[in-house]
Amino acid sequence: MKLYPKLAVLLMMPLLFNFCLEAEEPGKLHVSGSAELQKPADQVQLDVGVVSQAATARQALSSNSEAMRKVVAAIKGAGLTEGEYRTGRFSLNPIHSQRPQGTREWAPKIAAYSVSNSIHIESKQIEIVGKIIDEANSAGANSIGSISFSLSDAQPFRKEAIEKATRRAIENATNLAASAGIKLGKIVAIELDAAQISPPEPVMYRNMAMAESASPPITAGDVPVSATVTVSYEILQ
Repeated sequence: MKLYPKLAVLLMMPLLFNFCLEAEEPGKLHVSGSAELQKPADQVQLDVGVVSQAATARQALSSNSEAMRKVVAAIKGAGLTEGEYRTGRFSLNPIHSQRPQGTREWAPKIAAYSVSNSIHIESKQIEIVGKIIDEANSAGANSIGSISFSLSDAQPFRKEAIEKATRRAIENATNLAASAGIKLGKIVAIELDAAQISPPEPVMYRNMAMAESASPPITAGDVPVSATVTVSYEILQ
């Protein structure tokens, strides 16, 4: 009967030892730093296409193909090379007749066919975007949109944003520790939020002065590149 208290103490010793080790672990300080860069866009993407309708699928295809050949010739004449554009989307769909009002027994019929064909353009020649749109429209393009601007090589700017965010995180930790009267130890962890790149919205200016020039002026703007870094330090006792 006297062995039970000793056995209980022996069983509790590992738990007490672990508790002491955990209590001796130094505290930690987690501080974040952020950075945002503004870099001018150097690449444009847009879609230029033709939507055609005809009574038969063959007529719609023929009409669309002829119009697209003119559009391709027009954008090449505007200054694009073959490596800067490719086929985007193509579709052929029937157009069904509408149900007459007051009709109960009715079955839809194919009234016509619609063909949609587009070219996706990706070019560093931002200065000729307005000319491309003008020439394509004059050649018969009736679907122009999805204009966006980006960075052709964003990696160097991601690196710069991460470096700035890291320096700010370290500076914030140093200032915070000095204000709180604590000493920092070594860095035990560094975490990086995904570096964000937000393409700017294109701005198209249209006014009365454009009556003499059909080419719409378009400004690309800057592309924000941001990063957030969190640094964790040991707090010295």
